[in-house]
Amino acid sequence: MKANMANDNLIKSKSPGGAHHLLEKLVGEREGKTKTWFEPGKPADESAWKGKFRSILDGRFVIHEYEGMIKGKPLQGTVIYGYNLLRNQF
Repeated sequence: MKANMANDNLIKSKSPGGAHHLLEKLVGEREGKTKTWFEPGKPADESAWKGKFRSILDGRFVIHEYEGMIKGKPLQGTVIYGYNLLRNQF
């Protein structure tokens, strides 16, 4: 019974205006400039970056893979974004 309720909540969340629908809107490729600060008011670096957002696990999560530079050195990273339907939190 709980599995059906969880699935129903996910379906609702994927509908327009729902949290998972908002996550899905991130999907695609992006590039631009990024600024990095290590102390407030003192930008340490500004550089170009590019990244790709893709949906995983039937839209439950979005993975963001990116690359750029910081202080002239290559930087790569991965972030996974999701939404907890029980806690109502990203």
